[in-house]
Formats: sequence, structure tokens, C-alpha cells
Amino acid sequence: MIKKIFSLYHYLWAWAGSIIYGHPSRKLTLIGVTGTKGKSTTVELIGYLLKENGFKVATLGSAAKRIGDQVFPGPKNTMPGRSQIQKFLKEAILANCTHAVIEVSSQGVEQFRDRFLDWDIGVFLNISPEHVEAHGSFENYKAAKLQFFKTVTKSSKAKKYLVVNMEDAAKGEFRNQAGVGVEAVDFYPNKFAIEHQDWKGNWIGTGFNLWNAAAAEAVGKVLGLKNLETLKSFPGVRGRFEIVQREPFFVVVDYAHTPNSLEALYKEVKENWLKPGGKLIGVLGSAAGGRDVWKRPEMGRIAAEFCELAIITNEDPFEEDPQSIIEQVAGGCVIGGGNSLKEIRKILDRREAIKSALSSAHSGDAVVLSGKGSENSIRVAHGSIPWNERSVTEEILKEL
Repeated sequence: MIKKIFSLYHYLWAWAGSIIYGHPSRKLTLIGVTGTKGKSTTVELIGYLLKENGFKVATLGSAAKRIGDQVFPGPKNTMPGRSQIQKFLKEAILANCTHAVIEVSSQGVEQFRDRFLDWDIGVFLNISPEHVEAHGSFENYKAAKLQFFKTVTKSSKAKKYLVVNMEDAAKGEFRNQAGVGVEAVDFYPNKFAIEHQDWKGNWIGTGFNLWNAAAAEAVGKVLGLKNLETLKSFPGVRGRFEIVQREPFFVVVDYAHTPNSLEALYKEVKENWLKPGGKLIGVLGSAAGGRDVWKRPEMGRIAAEFCELAIITNEDPFEEDPQSIIEQVAGGCVIGGGNSLKEIRKILDRREAIKSALSSAHSGDAVVLSGKGSENSIRVAHGSIPWNERSVTEEILKEL
């Protein structure tokens, strides 16, 4: 009964917002991006591509909120509630934007935040276990992602497009949502990455950013954009594979907070950025308290597989005991047995954890700071602590 009341509450907010702000999505080309990983970067890539092709664009994602040339911090929730998306789109229209790109989360869909919006394009990147406890099961989580595509198909726009990653195992379920007035458009991220290996030297590019670029290019083709090559000059996204230092040892900040994204991050660093003979040092935790408990030892296992030194620290414990979360992540770390890991450190204070990592690094090493990315706070019981991972890292490097 309580769940139904909350569902009605969120549904009414979504409906009311569309009325209050005058159905702004009908006056824009609206693009939504969903998936387990890569949403924020893909939103930024599509926004950049549109801007470079002469359009005024608004983007809304966890990395940032942009309206034309104005940039604001990303919302606290990936998809903000209480009609904030409708308000954002109205602001975009008043700023003479013609296109808007929005990051679509599974929890936002469950709270109807994708409803009463007239979508032109829905993008599916990938899917792997995430927010499983919040949704009750992986199937429920996937169903929420699929629901967004169903919402796109019901848009009042005359022509709708579903852009689908054809290298993901769930491709068929998402592609099958296409029908009358709804066209499925395929893209192949690994194929794109192989064909555009030369882009790595031209932008802050990584293997997984090239996968995201494949989705952005597919959207560009749907929109009939001519200058798709401008993607290679994309400057990157704050907190997403953000390089802090290259020499004498490599330091990078990234948002990776799922097992799949953490593994992809470590592989990227080890294969392309770690010097021969250098060691990989990982600083990680597990977000967030009270949910996704299953992934904590898995994050530790992945750190043990790739890192020589793993420093487990605080991330976003919310109401949960942060030391308990650290112990669960560390429980997945096993020294030996074919792993790279030689040492585990458990340091509750995240600043001290980063300092410990940087103090232990030598020429040719790589320090990977994962989990916080561009977030502006560490969320704890009854509040939050202001935080900027890159700024803190730069301060410590100066101290050292």
C-alpha cells in the first residue's frame, strides 16, 4: 500500500510538471540515454557533437547540467524529481536551445520521471547488475530500462528512434520495442573502437570512451549531422577518466562504481597507461550504504586481480557503518592465487587513503582513484561532506 502511494506521488509530480511548464519537450528534440555504464559521458558526447554542428543544446546528467554555454553542477539524483526535468527543459527553451539530452536512470524510470516527456530518441548503451537490491532483482532492473524505451515509443513525436548497442546481450529485448513510427538504429561499439584507435592520441580517449562515442555517432547519424569527426576533439568529462598527472607516475580520477566498470578501468590503465615494470595502485570503496551489498566483495576481487596495492576507503556510506563496508570490500581481496595484489590497506579517511596511495607511488606507477569521479560530496548519515576528488588529489601532490 505504501509503495502504491509513493508511486502515485511521483506520477502526479511528473504529470503536474508537464502542465505547469507547458509541455516543453514538444518544442525540443529530446534525447534520452540509458544503460548501466557510460550514460554521463555519452550525454556529454552527444551534447558536444550537436554544439560543434551549430546547435544550441542543453544536457542533464550526473556529471553536469548545461544550458547553452552555462554550466552548473550535476543534480544530486541522476534524474531529479518534483518536476525539475520539466523546469530544466523550459529553461532550455527560454535560452533558445533546440535540442536536449538527458541521462535516464532505472530508479528515475520507476518514479515516472521519464513520463510526460515527448522523446525523439532513446539510446541503450549496455546492461549489467546494478541497483539490484533497490529493484528487487536484475530482471526488475532491466525491466525499468526497457520501460524507458516503451515510453519513447508512446511519444507524440511523429518519428521516434531507438538506438541500440548490438554488442550487448540484451540487444534483442531493447530492439524489439521498435514498431510503427519507431525505428531501431544499431551501433557496434567494439567495432567503432577498433576503427578509431587513432583517436586516442587526439582526445582524452580510452577504450570505453570510444564505446560511448559510437553511441554518440549513431545519434548524430539519426539527426543527419554532417560533421561527425568533431567527436575526436572531445575534451573529456570531469571525473570520467580525468587525468590528474602523467609523470613521474600516472594519476587518474574515475567514477567507476560497478564491477564491470571497475574492471574496464583497470584494464585500460594497465594496457595503455602503466609503464613497463610499474605497479598499479587502486583507491576504492563501494557506493552506497544500504544497497548493492553483493558487489562489495566483487569490487575487492577485481582490485586484487589488477592492483599490486589496494587501498580500501570510504565512499558514500549514508546511514551504514563505513568501516563495515570497507571490511566487506577488503574481504574480496585475496593476495596470491594468480592475483597481482601484494598489499591491502584499509583507511577510513578518504583524503588519508589518497595520500597513502600517492606517497607509495614511484616513477612508472599508476594510481587509480575510483568511485567518486565528479561528485561534489561524500554522503554520510544525516548529511554530506563537501568533496572534490581531483582538487584533493592535486593538493596532496603539491604537499608531497
